[in-house]
Amino acid sequence: MGNAYGDQVKVEYVEITKDSITPYPQIEELLQKRGVLLPVVAVDGVPIWVGGISLINIMAELSQRGIRPVKQ
Repeated sequence: MGNAYGDQVKVEYVEITKDSITPYPQIEELLQKRGVLLPVVAVDGVPIWVGGISLINIMAELSQRGIRPVKQ
């Protein structure tokens, strides 16, 4: 993602533990109250998809937010 979007996008992998999930309250709620499947994909801290990672869906979400790949 970094190659395609430069510094517009930050990709972060968070190993789920009680302490690591605290900064992500919406994801924490999903996991505790709704029992969703991992992985959880979030954009700006907001959960968008659960149970899988789709690069095409992530790119579509970024595009809807006006974030486009940079030309190299």
